[in-house]
Amino acid sequence: MRAGGPRSSGQAAGALVRAARCAESPIQIEGAIGLTFEHVIDQHRALLREVVTSWPPDAGGRARIVRNELDE
Repeated sequence: MRAGGPRSSGQAAGALVRAARCAESPIQIEGAIGLTFEHVIDQHRALLREVVTSWPPDAGGRARIVRNELDE
């Protein structure tokens, strides 16, 4: 199997999900950003909505990326 194939994509998505569920906001936000890409956002939209609601309005520009993607 080549690097970047289905197995590594699944592992990457799994790592991003774990990061998005992390209690530390900066890690959570970065994991959530990784889940906003076109090929994975639909699978993770419920998780993204859940974590976004836990962020304060002033969570910063990186959090705004996730919020904007969910609004599209």
